[in-house]
Amino acid sequence: MKIETFCKLCYNKVNIDQKREACMLLTKDKDFYRSFWRLFFMIVLQNAIVLSVNLADNLMIGGYSETALSGVAAVNSLQFLFQQLTIGIGDALVTMGSQYWGQGRTAPIKQLGKAAVLGGAFLGVLLFTLTSLFPYQILGLFSDSAEIIEQGVQYLSIVRWTYLLFALSTTLLALLRTVEIVRISTIVSAVALVVNCSINYMLIEGNLGAPELGVRGAAIGTLIARALEFCIILFYYIFIDKRLRVRKQDLFVTDFSLLCDYYKHCAYFVMVSFIFGSSVALQNVILGNMSDSDFAMSIVDKMNEVSNNFAISSGGLGEALQRSASSMAAANNTLDETI
Repeated sequence: MKIETFCKLCYNKVNIDQKREACMLLTKDKDFYRSFWRLFFMIVLQNAIVLSVNLADNLMIGGYSETALSGVAAVNSLQFLFQQLTIGIGDALVTMGSQYWGQGRTAPIKQLGKAAVLGGAFLGVLLFTLTSLFPYQILGLFSDSAEIIEQGVQYLSIVRWTYLLFALSTTLLALLRTVEIVRISTIVSAVALVVNCSINYMLIEGNLGAPELGVRGAAIGTLIARALEFCIILFYYIFIDKRLRVRKQDLFVTDFSLLCDYYKHCAYFVMVSFIFGSSVALQNVILGNMSDSDFAMSIVDKMNEVSNNFAISSGGLGEALQRSASSMAAANNTLDETI
């Protein structure tokens, strides 16, 4: 056989093997891909509903007053930045905790969860303190209209109490996602959205015999929704959860090396979240100080809410991949076996 003929046969065999491996990658282990897409859609849906709680305030208050909408939009610009930072803390938890869940170890996951909850609580308390001490100065960054700032301060005086609740709820739900529990997140967020919309309908314009409270009514709806959300999550941890089994003694056990490792990695997630969230807030700062600022603020807030809801799909994709990979490791399957 000639050397040229031999080389051609070897080349063709390599191509056939590569095509076979590519085909196997797309068809073998359907359970892996089924788990991936299930988690992906649940996570995306849950994140969309979380952001929709604040979107509901904007949409429903918009029919009440344009000035009130601009005031709420200014507060929600700050709220969006806070949400992104809190989600970054949760993403760091999911990324690190997935490795331990793949090994079937829940003790390190609980330690990471404690670190995430403490980090989220710190952000919540910090924002609550700043908005309590300097409400007019903070909202003055988003608008130079005294009427808009006044409406925003009224809304902020109530909604600020949700910051700690939201931070705790977000990190606790992220801890559940670490062990592939995602359905409760969607249920809790859906309940919060329905409750918020219902209370908004009654209190903003005084429907069904309720008092007309305007922006305060919208803030009350958000506060009640966040409080109910947090209570449902606590109930799940105490009475339903069978995977993490968090107990009182877990709160008094601390692995400082693991906590330090978490915060070191968490800094990168928070930094990325801060850049994204602050860029949106900065747009509102610029437009809010332009002429006809109330109209500009309302338009940009609606556009940002839509773009933010579409942007969450990439985060859901990554988290679903992490969860699916953890399942593969928990089943003691190598990457070659899965492929």
